[in-house]
Amino acid sequence: MVTAVNLVERKITNVGKLDGVTLPQEVLKHMNAKRGDRLSFQLNDDGSITLSKKASLEHLDFVDDEDFVEGLNKALNQYEDGYKELVDR
Repeated sequence: MVTAVNLVERKITNVGKLDGVTLPQEVLKHMNAKRGDRLSFQLNDDGSITLSKKASLEHLDFVDDEDFVEGLNKALNQYEDGYKELVDR
């Protein structure tokens, strides 16, 4: 069970033709995310949502093969939940 250390609330607003929620700097800093990063929303059975930063290999600038890096990114994102379970063991 995860215990909330700090509760941050936001109001749903209109973003163009869509509804949206802004993320405060405090939240972005906590999850080590910045503009341009990809986030994932896990919809849980109990109605809660888990927000996490998607894994990325863009920092591997020493790898010249874009297809290789793209494939690794897809694999990381596809199996992200499994990786997280291994870390939590």
